[in-house]
Amino acid sequence: MSITSALPYSQHRVSFQDARMLKERILGATFWNNRLITNDFGGLTTLETARLASRLLALTMLAVGVGVVYLSGVGVIASSFALLAVPCAIIVGAVIIYNIRLNNYENPDELLKFQRDASKMNFESVFQAYGWNDVLRFGILNPEQFAQKYRERIQGMSLIEVIAYYEKTVNRISQCSFHKFRYQVPSPRESAGLWSKETENTPLEKIILTYPLDKLEKYSIVDKNELNCISNLKKDYQALKLEHDAKVLQFHKEFETQTVDFKRAYEAECARANNAYDQSDVLKELQGCEFHYAKERQAVQEGLNSSKVEARARFEREVALITENGKISYNYLSNEIKTHYDQLKLKLQQDENQADTIARLRIEQINAGRNQRLIHLNQERDRLNSERNQIIEAAKKCYDEGVSAHLKRRQEGTKPFEESFQSSVAIVNGRYQAYLRTVNAQR
Repeated sequence: MSITSALPYSQHRVSFQDARMLKERILGATFWNNRLITNDFGGLTTLETARLASRLLALTMLAVGVGVVYLSGVGVIASSFALLAVPCAIIVGAVIIYNIRLNNYENPDELLKFQRDASKMNFESVFQAYGWNDVLRFGILNPEQFAQKYRERIQGMSLIEVIAYYEKTVNRISQCSFHKFRYQVPSPRESAGLWSKETENTPLEKIILTYPLDKLEKYSIVDKNELNCISNLKKDYQALKLEHDAKVLQFHKEFETQTVDFKRAYEAECARANNAYDQSDVLKELQGCEFHYAKERQAVQEGLNSSKVEARARFEREVALITENGKISYNYLSNEIKTHYDQLKLKLQQDENQADTIARLRIEQINAGRNQRLIHLNQERDRLNSERNQIIEAAKKCYDEGVSAHLKRRQEGTKPFEESFQSSVAIVNGRYQAYLRTVNAQR
């Protein structure tokens, strides 16, 4: 059957060229569905390209890891460089896991299992388990499941939360380059009923400060006429607020000018107390305490190593004399010399053990002294901190007493226009409530 014979007859005739173009579209659609997504890299699918790139990365990391281990083993590079093999091994392991997942996604049976498992999960769990890219690329959720789970996810959210979650979800979808299906996020318009519930008996001032009017308009959540009413009243409110804030700022500047000397005295006393605390010998010693005792322990360790080296050197000198610088092996020594050799070796072990014991006891003494010193220093620090806080509290009390009269005058001066502002805001809110009553009466 030809393409043209499969089309319904209409008054418009189908040309051969149109039929050929339609056929190419159908074959193209079939190709894309079977091939998933093809990029420009040698005609490979995105999946194949990802697998190839990941395997090259794994081989590179494996080569680097083996190389640094080998070179550090033969002494070409420092042994510490062998630690680079650890992150290389982690990367190789991650790539192996990633390839296993890619293989599973290519397997129709495995993909069907993922889709069945995802159908039982909630919206967030699906994307936590498989990731946004894989869910959208391989169609782990179809568009209907996506929309249904999204709607279940936003149940119980406030209107502002719904809008934010919608924009977050749209942004996540836009960041994914390839989609098996065309996913549509349910519009916040579906949650428009929350507006009347949340704003019922709510003052206009709170509505203006809480809800983004531009997004309410963008998603057609609020009736256009009501939104226009709110926008106009918002302009009136902002004008009142601007006038109110200017008067408050004026009184605040006058207050600061009148109380600047009290403020400077308070800040100077606080700075003096803080500086005395920060520059105290106790705090300085605490900051360098661990370093000081670490140096002492290091000196003991170096002394231990030196004692062992000297003991080993004495042993080797004595052994060199009785073995003619190692020319005579132990088995060919006489019994008398063997006994002497054994006594030298025992003496070496005793010297090393004695050095270990002396070092251990010395380090225990250092640690005990450190602990006692830290207890004393911490107690002194707490005492100094308490004295600093007392000085600051006394300075604050002096400041409060000094500015109290000025503060009272400021409060009395701002009270009239504060009351005037609240009264004007109440009038604006009343206009909004009157609009709502008119609209409800017309329904």
